[in-house]
Amino acid sequence: MNTKDLQQRLREFHETYRGIDDLGYSGLMYQAVEALERLERIVEVQRYEAARAQAQVSNAVALLTGIHSLLYPAPITTPDGRTMVFRPKDPDPHEVLQELSDRIRALPEKLAALQWHPIETAPENMDALAVVRWVDKDGQEQHDLDHKEDGCWQRWHDHAEHAEVIGGWGVSYTAPYTHWMLLPPPPAA
Repeated sequence: MNTKDLQQRLREFHETYRGIDDLGYSGLMYQAVEALERLERIVEVQRYEAARAQAQVSNAVALLTGIHSLLYPAPITTPDGRTMVFRPKDPDPHEVLQELSDRIRALPEKLAALQWHPIETAPENMDALAVVRWVDKDGQEQHDLDHKEDGCWQRWHDHAEHAEVIGGWGVSYTAPYTHWMLLPPPPAA
C-alpha cells in the first residue's frame, strides 16, 4: 500500500468516525502517514543528492581527463594487440597552451552550475525537478524536491492545499525555500 492509499483510508476513517474516536486513533494514523511521507521524501532527496555528488565527481573527472588528453591522447590498442601511443610531432606550444587555457577558463562556469543558488534566481518555470533547501522553525536544515510553474513552487503548494483541506489553519502558500539547485542529468543506462 502506498502513501496515497493510506491518505485516502485515513480520510475515510476520519469521516466515518468523526466525533466517535475517543482514543484518538485517527490522529495517530494521520501522524503515522505524515511521518511516512516525510521519510519517503528524505529518501528521495538523499537519492538525488547522491546522484548529484556522483555527477559532480564524473564532471570533474571528465574535465581533468579532457585537459590531460589535450596534451597526451589516450593509447589505442589495435585488433592484433599492438598498443599505439600518439604524440604530436613538433606541437605548436601556443596552440596547446591556448586550448588548455580555454578549458581551464570554462571550469568555473561548469562548476557554478552544480552549486546552491539563492531562491530569487530560480526561473519562473522549470521543466525539471530542483533540490530546494531551507531552515525550519526548529533551526534544522531541510531539503526537498520541487519545481516551479508560473512562479509557484508546485510541491509546496500541494502540501499547503493538503494541510488546509484536513483542517489546518494559517497555512502559508509561500514556500520557505532559501536556495535551489538543478539536479544533474540521469546517469547513462
